[in-house]
Amino acid sequence: MVGGKLRKRMRATTHRVLEIARAARSRAGERLEQGYRRLLSTVRSTVRDAERVRAELAAGTRAALSQHMLVVTRSQAQLEQFVPLVRRVVAQTRARIFQNDTHYPDKLFSLFEPHTEALRKGKASTPTEFGKLLRVQEAEHQMVVDYQVYDRGPEDRTLLLPTIEAHLRAFGRAPHLLAGFWSTANKRAATERGSKKCAFLRSAD
Repeated sequence: MVGGKLRKRMRATTHRVLEIARAARSRAGERLEQGYRRLLSTVRSTVRDAERVRAELAAGTRAALSQHMLVVTRSQAQLEQFVPLVRRVVAQTRARIFQNDTHYPDKLFSLFEPHTEALRKGKASTPTEFGKLLRVQEAEHQMVVDYQVYDRGPEDRTLLLPTIEAHLRAFGRAPHLLAGFWSTANKRAATERGSKKCAFLRSAD
């Protein structure tokens, strides 16, 4: 490989992470901030190296032997994917740690699954879960009538009307027995569409 030298920062990163873990356990706020400052400094240096390598590969100033080109091409694609994501993590970490902003927009929870969301559904054992909200609608005998994966988790009370409409499309009538989350609009929609028995829960939203 021809190009500028790169520094390996894995050991320094590990040390910073352990510092943060110790400070968090001891509830030492100042030490925790110092640990994050050091970690972010290391991450920013790594990102600068990554962007430099990416620019060198694009400009042809960093070359590789022909037998290594497949590896280089894959690495270049990974840089294109991960550098912007790491920059997002740096920005949201600075906002949370140094500005106490816990509502940073478009928060990133995973570099490898950037679509992941934090799902809080009021469970005592697992108050926060990570993934995507999936609605699976079943009729009698566990027949799947409809499903949908949501880009952003909707309020529970908004799910009932699409459920009724999907049942109408599949069977030409509303479900006789219906369960969903309470709202005045939901109760009215279920009654107007012909559901005879309805059970409503209070939403956890």
